[in-house]
Amino acid sequence: MPPVMFDELLNRVGPRIKKTDTLFRRALSPGLKLAITLRHLATGDKYSTLQYDFRVARNSISKFLPEVCRAIVDEYKDEVISCPTDPNDWRAIADEFP
Repeated sequence: MPPVMFDELLNRVGPRIKKTDTLFRRALSPGLKLAITLRHLATGDKYSTLQYDFRVARNSISKFLPEVCRAIVDEYKDEVISCPTDPNDWRAIADEFP
């Protein structure tokens, strides 16, 4: 993925996945969460592999990865994912398949 595209995705999704620091720990950066999520989606790497690649605990990855995926879908659903509302639109889609 080109850096420009990653930055654009991070700018749009970052505020949705940003957490606040506490007195006990620093929150993972949105960029790191996004990078881990994209790596998982692109390669299908297991959480245990990602844990060693990014030095983030497996249980943390399993916690934020679905949240980041949901944030990506919520951010882009109106632009990319359109559900037909008219019967003619459904027929046009059905006609594309043999």
